[in-house]
Amino acid sequence: MICKLFIYGGCQGNANNYKTLQECNDSCFGRFCPKLDCSLKCKLKKNEKTGCSICECEDPCEVKKCENGLVCVSKPTDCKDPPCPLVANCVDACTLPKKPGPCKGSFKRYYFDIDEMICKAFIYGGCQGNANNYKTLEECNDSCFGRSINEETQLMVKKCENGLVCVSKPTDCKDPPCPLVANCVDACTLPKKPGPCKGSFKRYYFDIDEMICKAFIYGGCQGNANNYKTLEECNDSCFGRFCPKLDCSLKCKLKKNEKTGCSICECEDPCEVKKCENGLVCVSKPTDCKDPPCPLVANCVDACTLPKKPGPCRGSFRRYYFDIDEMICKVFIYGGCQGNANNYKTLEECNDSCFGRFCPKLDCSLKCKLKKNEKTGCSICECEDPCEVKNVKIGWFVFRNLLTVRIHLVLLYLIAL
Repeated sequence: MICKLFIYGGCQGNANNYKTLQECNDSCFGRFCPKLDCSLKCKLKKNEKTGCSICECEDPCEVKKCENGLVCVSKPTDCKDPPCPLVANCVDACTLPKKPGPCKGSFKRYYFDIDEMICKAFIYGGCQGNANNYKTLEECNDSCFGRSINEETQLMVKKCENGLVCVSKPTDCKDPPCPLVANCVDACTLPKKPGPCKGSFKRYYFDIDEMICKAFIYGGCQGNANNYKTLEECNDSCFGRFCPKLDCSLKCKLKKNEKTGCSICECEDPCEVKKCENGLVCVSKPTDCKDPPCPLVANCVDACTLPKKPGPCRGSFRRYYFDIDEMICKVFIYGGCQGNANNYKTLEECNDSCFGRFCPKLDCSLKCKLKKNEKTGCSICECEDPCEVKNVKIGWFVFRNLLTVRIHLVLLYLIAL
């Protein structure tokens, strides 16, 4: 609604073409103003730039008093005929959105990101910002970091206890976006979060399942509090803090696990004192009891009857074990630790120890005879097939008759001569 300068080419223009600003203003300025009906709390005021009247409404925040830590924000109410009167709300400055403003300045500031619950840098234009605007990162953190949201008011009025951090998640609601609810959690329990950015920063996080600190690559943004610059920092914060409570049995004692920092039950292995006969090995297994860990019991077993056991380690060693079901030695890959005695370096060693030792006892019938199965080393019953004998007798009978007929024919031929 103002007159502006332009360059005219000299032909085929239109009537909205004035030689001077004065001539343009005299013809058009202030002639196209909308009709306004200001609400009770608003009054008409002339806009010097456009020559039109505008509704100037009282800002309710000028008289609204908020409690400590809250700021007043005014928003238009819903009404049929805008402009609608403003209503004031007291909110926590940390919950306000980032607002650079319309001006063209370039001032580095910090705001609190309510979704990620961390302070971030942004460029402030210099005007029409909001209260979530801090000159330093320290000032932003002091005001907002580590606080949680009141479920009823959605205001950040509660701080988490020492060692805990605030994590916000959307509540369940019918019409998203749903309001956030905050929980104070231990940073060490949060999952590894590399974030979506493409940076490559070596960091450490605490793996709550394995109870140890591990390295990972952090992208540089949108991570979480389980993110430590050094292994020492991670261990100082989390190591040994999440150990289960143990009540060891009478024959077990507590011992510290150096890997996790937690205590474990170290039970006496009965196989250390158990003596087995030649060819047998001792295997210890937990007994059944109400309150684990249960004491171990020792059994003497044949190594060849044990199951294949590669073990949990990541090595790759070619070994042989005896398959008790098929009664043969087979190859497998051994990881390098926590195997068992059914583990042989060569096929010959496996066969020498186990092959042919677990054969069933056989009692063959009168017409059957024992024969060795080369695959398993065990004897099998090999019985005569009566059909083979019968076929031989029939064949001889036919051959004998044919021979007799031929002899008779030869004799008759000779007599005829």
